Amino acid sequence: MAQRKKLPDVMGELLSGNSRSTTQENTSKPVSQQTGMPAEQQDSEKVKATYYLSQQTLDGLEAAKLQLRRLARKDKRSISSSAIVDAALQLAFADLEAGGAKSTLSSKLVKQ
Repeated sequence: MAQRKKLPDVMGELLSGNSRSTTQENTSKPVSQQTGMPAEQQDSEKVKATYYLSQQTLDGLEAAKLQLRRLARKDKRSISSSAIVDAALQLAFADLEAGGAKSTLSSKLVKQ
């Protein structure tokens, strides 16, 4: 029967105060790992942003997310609150660019 390879006693080293040499620890290279993001999200960098929403808007966002997930035939996980807000803002910006003062966003926010 083959002998088992002796493993380092990491816990014993930690408890006794002894540590491995720093040269041994620094010689290893980090491993490149794939993220769990879909390919279309890997191309565009996402940045975290926090905004305050009314309770009514937050409830509407949750209802829209559930409705869109029911409508989605494949990959329901791609329907998220962030994706909905991102798409809605892109639509609002395009409408503002095309319609200016007559856009939905402008008419809702700008008092004339």
